[in-house]
Amino acid sequence: MKHIFVKSMVLGFATLAFAGVASAEDLTVIQKDKSFDRPEINAKVGDTITFDNQDVITHNLYSKDAGNEFEFPKQDPGQKEKLTLKSAGKVTVHCAIHPKMKLVINVQ
Repeated sequence: MKHIFVKSMVLGFATLAFAGVASAEDLTVIQKDKSFDRPEINAKVGDTITFDNQDVITHNLYSKDAGNEFEFPKQDPGQKEKLTLKSAGKVTVHCAIHPKMKLVINVQ
């Protein structure tokens, strides 16, 4: 009886541990008409953001926010770039070519 109880407890803890692990999401942000398809997006650490350039012009995306710094120096029309979020906080994405382009990613 004691042996069965211990096995049940071990299985129960393993199930709880697995249930507590959130799976990462793949989110897509589209660039078109020199803008992002939305001004803001919510995400979690570990999520991947795909930047899909559906514009007819090249973009240069970057962020200098600590923990999630990146730069895609040349993203041609039709090209997709992926960013995996590493740290919680606010990430502001800009285009060096088109200064009015701005996207805020709230990473939790």
